[in-house]
Amino acid sequence: MWQVYINFSLLFFLNILFLFQIKNITRPMFIIGVLSIIVTAFHMWAAYHFIFTKKNNQYVFHFLIPIQYSLLSFFYLNVLTNTVIKRMIIVSIPVFWIVSLLISFYVQKFDAYNSYSLLIQNFLLTLWSLSYFGNLVRGEQFVQLEKKPVFYICAGIFFFSLSDFFIEGVMDYLIKAKNEYSLTLYYISEILSFILYGTFIVAFAVNKWVNVK
Repeated sequence: MWQVYINFSLLFFLNILFLFQIKNITRPMFIIGVLSIIVTAFHMWAAYHFIFTKKNNQYVFHFLIPIQYSLLSFFYLNVLTNTVIKRMIIVSIPVFWIVSLLISFYVQKFDAYNSYSLLIQNFLLTLWSLSYFGNLVRGEQFVQLEKKPVFYICAGIFFFSLSDFFIEGVMDYLIKAKNEYSLTLYYISEILSFILYGTFIVAFAVNKWVNVK
């Protein structure tokens, strides 16, 4: 249960930072704030089943994943400058919804851990993040990164997506095999989520600091 308390603590703190700054943030930051609130709501929904009804709550995350990917894609659409990459992101959103729903209905059904959709999501987000960092390397936006909230968000997404990609790659197999290491990987994935939320919190803190100055 410790991971649940940390998860909600970070999310609630992130939501508070977002709501207090909602009038002084850019569109990419606004999208991340909305994502934070939606993720909190879905996690509360899942926690309700886990604590009170004792029912399988995996279906909650089957719905959350495509919503989450869509919002993060909109975030990158507002951050990236490469027209080709932006068109790829636009096309990827409906395609991801279709593939994710097909997986949920026919492969890893709504009562199962949806590692395949997470794998695809992590792969795509890693690509969009690399495109952002490619812009930085080429010097298009390489100016005072410490004052750019979006930099912290992209760094967090990249680290999480790349790391979790390998975890989800073996998670489904370990769960089916009832391997004890599946629980270890689950906790590692949770810690990665904490780091991701932490980078979002830093981004909003930097946004507040920059605006005050």
